Amino acid sequence: MKHYLRILLLFTLFAVTAGCNKITVTTNVSSPKRIISTSPSITETLFALGLGDKVVGVSRFCNYPPEAKQLPKVGGLLDPNWEAVVTLQPNAVFVLQENADAIERLKRLRLQSVVVNQSGFTDVLDSFGQIAAIFDDDTVKRAAELRASIERELNSIAASVADKPKVKVLISLDREVGGGKIRNMFVAGYNKYFDDVLMYAGGINVASNSEGVAAPIVSTEGVIRMNPEVIIDLLPSNIIGTTDEQREKKLATAKADWQSLAKDVDAVQTGRVYVVTEDFATVPGPRIAKFVKLVAELLHK
Repeated sequence: MKHYLRILLLFTLFAVTAGCNKITVTTNVSSPKRIISTSPSITETLFALGLGDKVVGVSRFCNYPPEAKQLPKVGGLLDPNWEAVVTLQPNAVFVLQENADAIERLKRLRLQSVVVNQSGFTDVLDSFGQIAAIFDDDTVKRAAELRASIERELNSIAASVADKPKVKVLISLDREVGGGKIRNMFVAGYNKYFDDVLMYAGGINVASNSEGVAAPIVSTEGVIRMNPEVIIDLLPSNIIGTTDEQREKKLATAKADWQSLAKDVDAVQTGRVYVVTEDFATVPGPRIAKFVKLVAELLHK
């Protein structure tokens, strides 16, 4: 579980600072030819903007698009491989604004950083144009088209559920799977990204008033008290397994855990616990509309 939480830090910890001053893309570089990306969301953005040929290194969690899997790895969010970073001789290293340690380390290494804010939907969309501005007019045009396309998708989804009742939702970010009960579960709390997902999908985050905590740990008593109508259980494919047999077994185990709350929680009683394994569910980048569409379909079945 701790391994997965390291991935989740990419998009959950920054929600704690949602009330702080907004930080946008900052850099002194122009048209870098050799780029390192330290975040899956940044990697996807760079490729979506047609800049994939300039990316020479990525974090070990970057697996989309498929081309990113073939690139040299420079460690993870909490354990970057600085020797690998230096060896790749980047003109710019792209980092999320929440990764203060990496930003400071890059300064000491005399490497240029590009600091990106992708904490909520507006920030994600803004980042397209801000990153593109570092490059050329064609990239700027591509960024505008990408943003417009995603906004159309989001608005279309929102319109399709506008007249439907809002659904009370609990999003499980990480937990121990197995044992026939819910244990050590972290949920989406005061979290800008997931609040935006539910806003467009026609849902309400029952854990959003979690005293400013982005990913609070919630007990079974807490779940009973919140009593969601729908539970979205995010379990990434690397946790679920690689073969069909592994996946089926793990999914069955994950769903069985929730039955311990069948007498007390509406979502479990009505069979509205959905295990989501798609990787785009946890990456605040160009595929956000894809996740919103999936959530909207689950909420309004």
